[in-house]
Amino acid sequence: MGSGTTILESIVNERIGIGTDINEIAYLVAKAKTTPIKSSKLVQEFLNLETDLKNHTNEKKDFYLEKAFEKLHFHERIDYWYKPVQKENLAILLCRILEAENENIKNFFLVAFAQILKNLLRLVTKKY
Repeated sequence: MGSGTTILESIVNERIGIGTDINEIAYLVAKAKTTPIKSSKLVQEFLNLETDLKNHTNEKKDFYLEKAFEKLHFHERIDYWYKPVQKENLAILLCRILEAENENIKNFFLVAFAQILKNLLRLVTKKY
């Protein structure tokens, strides 16, 4: 199913599109890409997320960082891939995304988060 473009085009052209994939990220991307979300709800969640992150990374960073590290399980190589401050900020961001109540909006932000990881990893590996 890849990134779901064929299924999306099926929907746009009022056809039936069916896809399967064993890759969980590909499935998530396709699901996020083909699930309609009202832009007003997406904007509101983004603004809430932005406000929360400002609070989470300022005076209450230690509290939210501890909360994130309790909830999340990290790949054994994360310290190789990311600097400590990057790892901390990514953990706080992911933890906050996972708190989104609307599953479709959560999936949308998880795909965006995965893209952030991919881009950061490219930057890190290009240096070496």
